[in-house]
Amino acid sequence: MIKKFLNTLLVVISVFLLIIVFGFVSSLLNKNTCSAEKPDCPEDFLCNLNKKACVPAEKCPEQKPEVCITLYDPVCSNGKEYSNGCFACMADVTSFYKGPC
Repeated sequence: MIKKFLNTLLVVISVFLLIIVFGFVSSLLNKNTCSAEKPDCPEDFLCNLNKKACVPAEKCPEQKPEVCITLYDPVCSNGKEYSNGCFACMADVTSFYKGPC
């Protein structure tokens, strides 16, 4: 009888610990999420609303480019899509992420 009780208690404690560990891991994974309502991301990241995730940001050089090549490699900044990073930087954007908005 006591052995059965201890086995049951062990199972309950094990499940409880698994729930705690799963919750902790889940909270770590969700730190990289964002949305239109909560677009906050860590430094050097921007919110990609399509993926609902914070993605690495690329920074524009301090000196704005004067000419750009017309290679189509879309980037996004502040919800606006540019044909490539050079055109984004030319438009006074400070950072962007690769891919369409």
